[in-house]
Amino acid sequence: MVYLPMCYLYSSRFENPRKRSDPLLAELRAELYLEPYEEVDWDGVRHACCPLDEYQHITPLQARPPSGGARAAARRPSAARAG
Repeated sequence: MVYLPMCYLYSSRFENPRKRSDPLLAELRAELYLEPYEEVDWDGVRHACCPLDEYQHITPLQARPPSGGARAAARRPSAARAG
């Protein structure tokens, strides 16, 4: 029964409050990543995976870095609502 607890944590946007000071988390990150975790360029490695692991070809639209366009516009109060 892993699915339900993970679903709950994801849906509540859980963040580990000790993520900076947790020694177990630091050890796991040191073991799993080739470079220090804080220095990983996540936008640059988003689509870096083995070709055999690609279930679907990545389109040029998906490969673009996020610009925040529609989501950022949705968060901004519009002029109509402000007046």
